[in-house]
Amino acid sequence: MLIDLALCIGCNACVVACKMENDVPLGCFNTWVESWDVEDGERTRRANVPKQCNHCENPQCVKVCPTGASYVADDGTVQIDAEKCIGCKYCLAACPYQARYATESGMASAADRSK
Repeated sequence: MLIDLALCIGCNACVVACKMENDVPLGCFNTWVESWDVEDGERTRRANVPKQCNHCENPQCVKVCPTGASYVADDGTVQIDAEKCIGCKYCLAACPYQARYATESGMASAADRSK
């Protein structure tokens, strides 16, 4: 995924669009924008970095899953098989992008999950 960080103004429109597209429940996020202040000579500016699942080549969330519920699909996307998920949340802890969340039932969920 490629995002032009010079154009990101931290409006969170990508967060809202992702929530809507993937039916992410209130209070849960699989996309978020990290922001901080940066001193740039005489002025201070805001730096924004959108964070979401990057469908890693060697995903940590897949490595730690004890049941194989987290897997890399044939198209290269990182997916969750809801029928295999036991709710251990190891994948949530392993994701370096904090792109996973626990559903109300306690199962793991992500943006490109199996439906």
